[in-house]
Amino acid sequence: MNRQIQAASDLIGMIYDCVVDPENWPHVLEAACRKIRFHYGALSLQTLPSGIPLLHACSGLAPEWLARIPDYSADFIERWGGRQRVDALPLSEPAILSRVNPEWASPDSRYYREWAQPLGIHDIMALGMVREPSAIGSIILARHHRQGPITRQDLETARLILPHAQRAIAISRILETRRLTISSLHSVLDQIPVGVVLVNASCRILHANRTGIATLEAGHPVASRQGRFHLNDPDLDRRLAQSVREAARGFSPDLQGVDFPLRDTDGKGYMVQILPVSAHSRTMEVVAGAAVIFIKELSPTLPAPHASFAAVYGLSKAEAVVLAKIAQGSGVVEAARQLGLSAATVKTHLQHIFDKTGVRRQADLVALVSSSRISSDR
Repeated sequence: MNRQIQAASDLIGMIYDCVVDPENWPHVLEAACRKIRFHYGALSLQTLPSGIPLLHACSGLAPEWLARIPDYSADFIERWGGRQRVDALPLSEPAILSRVNPEWASPDSRYYREWAQPLGIHDIMALGMVREPSAIGSIILARHHRQGPITRQDLETARLILPHAQRAIAISRILETRRLTISSLHSVLDQIPVGVVLVNASCRILHANRTGIATLEAGHPVASRQGRFHLNDPDLDRRLAQSVREAARGFSPDLQGVDFPLRDTDGKGYMVQILPVSAHSRTMEVVAGAAVIFIKELSPTLPAPHASFAAVYGLSKAEAVVLAKIAQGSGVVEAARQLGLSAATVKTHLQHIFDKTGVRRQADLVALVSSSRISSDR
């Protein structure tokens, strides 16, 4: 019993190493074959219904035999009683082929005649790893005639390692999904012309896209100091730090975003917006930070007719910028995206414009701007 527990303990340690490096699975299979006396071992994990392999490893089979495995897959399933019988086998228990089908070693079977018999296979143990609508996987351990029948001790050792192998496979799948998701996310962010910076609760920079890096390196109106995001305006910088801390604690005052208007040393206008990262995203580690900071360079000038209209009605610079986007046909959400503002901020500016011009709808505002342009053209 002590030898059995020691063998299982050694294998379990190796199995969890595979979470970090899946390339270690062949070594695990080799060790399993050596410690529990099997001829060869194979791990297969694939997507359904496409059959695309997600993970494959093998130990103890010559390359020419390994290449022939797909030729016998269908008959191998039949030896277990067919797909329906296989799907009914409990994942919590190792399965032994001779117990599921005592007549599996039949000369009428192509699998037995062309595969198992030439290799000297006496019996097979299967450890189910995953059985879902989207994926299926198992570890197959084949016993040679020279190694004798599969014993109760062999079965007990397999029972000890089974849940750990299943857990390692599950963790590996999650980590791979996250790795691909995060990699794709970073790739997408690099294509965005607006600066995007991900920070933690203390404003330490976790990731920045290309535009964000360039803006930080310029040093105005934002900067990176000792790896932390800062605004060059001390008062606004304190407010930004407070907003990020609130976002990290989950009670940001404005889930639509907090805006900070800034200017660089040349007088160029910027809008810095903070959006809290949802608790769900942090839990799933897709975005492992407290807040996302967007840095948007504002258009320095307005088209002349819009500037004249803004002057006539006493619009502020921020209201005039929003007016220009609305007059060009953008809705609130689109205008917010183009200006790097939150939709709530654009709605506030738009309401002020309505109050100053006396209109109540965007369509009426666009018509008023158009009529003003016609009058000025005359």
